[in-house]
Amino acid sequence: MIKKKLYYIFILLIIIFTAIISVYIFRQVLEVSAIINKIKISKNYILNLENDEGFVPILCPGSAIKYSMKYNIDFKSFFPLGGIPDGKRKIKNNTDNKEIMYLDKFGFRNTNEVWKTNNIDTLILGDSVAFSSNISDQQLFSNIMNKNAGSVVNLSCGGNGLLNSFALLEDILKNYSVNNILFFINMDNDLTKDIEREWQSGVYKKYVENEDFKSIFKNKEIYKSEVKTFMIDVLNFEINNYKNKIKFRTLFSFNKFKSFINTLCDNILLNFKKDALLTENISLLDMNAETAIFTKNMEYFRLFLSNINRISKFYKKI
Repeated sequence: MIKKKLYYIFILLIIIFTAIISVYIFRQVLEVSAIINKIKISKNYILNLENDEGFVPILCPGSAIKYSMKYNIDFKSFFPLGGIPDGKRKIKNNTDNKEIMYLDKFGFRNTNEVWKTNNIDTLILGDSVAFSSNISDQQLFSNIMNKNAGSVVNLSCGGNGLLNSFALLEDILKNYSVNNILFFINMDNDLTKDIEREWQSGVYKKYVENEDFKSIFKNKEIYKSEVKTFMIDVLNFEINNYKNKIKFRTLFSFNKFKSFINTLCDNILLNFKKDALLTENISLLDMNAETAIFTKNMEYFRLFLSNINRISKFYKKI
């Protein structure tokens, strides 16, 4: 009887082990397929950038910082303050995948018509909320304002924090007359992680204080060329990384399998913990820890307000 039980236990363990191995192999096959698709997309992006046609990749100052630090790519004469100049992208979450977003000659969500005058009635600065990647050009609030409220320029970009907005503000005030400035401040992350990330990168201090960095608004063609070159370099690094990930010894290494097992165990334990929390009727109050504002973040914010006050007195435009 004991031998029979041991036999069934052994068979059960073999089945479980086989199932785990099968799931792991299946996940790796899916990962290879996804990575191959990413490589294809990246190569197409490079061709589009080189030929100045077709869709371009997403680029904003926050992602530019990450790429620069990750791949050790230095900025030359400019820091990318917006997306790819004269680029076009598909509207996010668009069901028919046909609506297209067109970026202006500096990489922002405007028509090039707004740059034909040196006077801007309303300047908009902000992050993805103001950029609105899931809204068509015709429905974008700043474009609607532009039809009814004079010259309106939207310089927002996904992930922008207050320091990037400040850098943009200083740059544009050196080249354009601005009557009104509208800041979009996202209280979920602008004062919690974005401003700290920007400050610690050191790029913004270097950009604002270093006169060797040229104004993007005075050097359109050179700026466009450098941003495209930067993005092509990034994409080539990304492609090499993708290729390394689909090597056999990487996909089926012991550390990769160990990570898979640890994740599997963590998910199983998490389900048990959730059940325990439900039975004990415990309320999870700290699920939004990223919205906690620390003292140092408030110091960064005060410094931002101080600089806004400084340039408002200097330009007398705010």
